[in-house]
Amino acid sequence: MSSLNDDIINGRGGVKTVLRLAWPSIFDHIMITMVQYADTAMVGYLGKEKTAAVAINMPLIWLINGIIFSASIAGTVLVARNIGAKRPNEANLALRQAAIIALGLGCLFLVVLQCFGRMIPQALGAEPSYLDHSAGYLRVFSWGLIPHSLSVVFNGALRGSGDTRTPMLCNIVTNATNIIGNYFLIFSTRTASIFGWEFTVPRAGWGVEGAAAATALSYLVSGCLATIVLFNKKDSPVRLTLQSSFKPVFTMIKQLFQVGIPTALERMTLSSGQLLFYSLISTLGTTSLSAHHIAVTAESFCYLPTWGFSVAATTLVGQCLGAQRPEYARRYGNIACLLGVISMTICGILLFLFPEPLMKIFTKDQDVISTGVSLLRIVAIVQPPSALFIVFTGALRGAGDTKWPFYISLIGMWGIRLYFAWLAIKVFGWAIRGVWVGMVIDLTIRGFIFWGRWHRGKWAHAMERQS
Repeated sequence: MSSLNDDIINGRGGVKTVLRLAWPSIFDHIMITMVQYADTAMVGYLGKEKTAAVAINMPLIWLINGIIFSASIAGTVLVARNIGAKRPNEANLALRQAAIIALGLGCLFLVVLQCFGRMIPQALGAEPSYLDHSAGYLRVFSWGLIPHSLSVVFNGALRGSGDTRTPMLCNIVTNATNIIGNYFLIFSTRTASIFGWEFTVPRAGWGVEGAAAATALSYLVSGCLATIVLFNKKDSPVRLTLQSSFKPVFTMIKQLFQVGIPTALERMTLSSGQLLFYSLISTLGTTSLSAHHIAVTAESFCYLPTWGFSVAATTLVGQCLGAQRPEYARRYGNIACLLGVISMTICGILLFLFPEPLMKIFTKDQDVISTGVSLLRIVAIVQPPSALFIVFTGALRGAGDTKWPFYISLIGMWGIRLYFAWLAIKVFGWAIRGVWVGMVIDLTIRGFIFWGRWHRGKWAHAMERQS
């Protein structure tokens, strides 16, 4: 790993170095997306009301994951900075202090979802026909949040150290656990036949709650794996030992908060906006809500390579700035963005040409399919500018410039997307397609604002202004 870190801070490799960091993250996101596809398809097999029962909770789950992710990003940035500056002890301290914050967040969200698991989907507009299932999903899902919080921070620290392969391998096991768990926990016991030999497949038949249980189980596996790795990975610049102290160090916690709070606010801005966005869409009926949820899931395959380049940009920019090499940081950010734009342009073309096969993976309801096809064709045109904000978000985070992603997200979500959605539904009486046009406008404007922020170059001194 030291040779890779030396290549990074000395500007060697260019595209090769970006790809070396990005490909495990790309594969990692492919696995995560395949699990999302499996979750949505398996629940969708139970009918559109069951799909809606899960869909109504998604913005809240994104909000929770986003806040946990902010602790991980703060840890990733400070680990990368300190490794670039040749301060491994400080990098390990950042890892441990980020884990303390994540553990507290996991406990908090567990309590909140157990206490208010029914009130939340009800407030979001869940219909009586699926409210009980929505509440059950949240309460079962919440049991996995503590190990999930730790795994997100531990894997983020490994990525900040330049090791993107180990998180990938851990997530392969985690995602396989989720898919297998879905199979045995969602559906009921049935008789199967292979070459004339009949046998019984025992399954729990828990439906929507079974999907939540499989997710919680996979989170438990993820947390255990990440912890075991950090205790046993002796060649890693970040690791845990039995002598590691988890006593709070408030100077490091302050640094984590300086980086993490704007990221948390950004995620809260986006996810709370998504809560309202879903609530508005739910007024259009179960078909529109289900089509929206499935189309968002189907579109997510376009982001797979780009998220990998974003993760790579965070590590590369962080380490280069830690080593006082801003010119290399800019170079790596530009390369990562170019690769992201190319990949999303190709994916956007495929999304426009083949939307129906994607929708049919998740549902057999023809009304949902036809609505979703039109939504995917609308969003296909905005894939290239979406790459700008995805990659440059990662690059700015690596620089510690986390305030601007928050500002830009606030403007895009609340100033453009939600306002347009409200006009489309409440004033003009448009269907779900009109709402998605507003989403396209938001993503386009957001992408070019991020591009402008990156090319002004003020991000290079963001951490200096905070200290």
